[in-house]
Amino acid sequence: KALPPLSCFEVTSHGRALTCAKNGIVSIWDCSVGAIDKAVAGKHESAINSVVLLADGPGVYATGGSDGIVAIWDTRKKLGSKSKHRIGCTDQLKPHIIGKKRSSEQIAAQVNVLSVAYHPSSGTSPLPHLLSGGADGGVVLIDPRKSTEPVTKYARENSFPVASLCSPTAITSSACSHALLSGDAKGTVCCHDICTGSLKYAIGSNKGCARFIDAVGKSLIVSGDDGRAIVYPFS
Repeated sequence: KALPPLSCFEVTSHGRALTCAKNGIVSIWDCSVGAIDKAVAGKHESAINSVVLLADGPGVYATGGSDGIVAIWDTRKKLGSKSKHRIGCTDQLKPHIIGKKRSSEQIAAQVNVLSVAYHPSSGTSPLPHLLSGGADGGVVLIDPRKSTEPVTKYARENSFPVASLCSPTAITSSACSHALLSGDAKGTVCCHDICTGSLKYAIGSNKGCARFIDAVGKSLIVSGDDGRAIVYPFS
């Protein structure tokens, strides 16, 4: 039987990998044996676009899908005796729909969750936060303790779909320790202060969608649909 195409994955230091498929299935793999350990289907109605490991525990993840849902999964939870090999979805949120009055057609076209990221607690940001980027061009900050509504929505330079997010932790510049980076379908990368919500700067990177963003040391790396990986000094 042919397996569904995979759209994203996350690997932990505990020998587990979480893969997400275009049909909405989330699977947990045991890397030591190369086999699926647990799986669950049906919580996302369509493709899963992004996944991130939450620092709250080795088995807690968040996924964002084309159905507009950000789902939080706890791989340690079971859904009952008849489904002991299935992981549990502990919470669901539609951050890019709240507070908007639109037709169902507009919602379907605009509120896909394209990217999710996690910002751990730090000295300047004592609370951990979950971030999501949508096809509506919005970047939303969510407090995992109060998942009923977003905490902050960041104003970007444009309304192009947000395809990538990064809240860097492996950077040496203390001035950037609470930065939020987002890349969109036009190739623009915006940098916000995650605490104040203010836009620090925006740069034009790729000619086309900026699909991947990361920051290590003093470097910002962006890659996208034009086939280029661009490295910027991050200061």
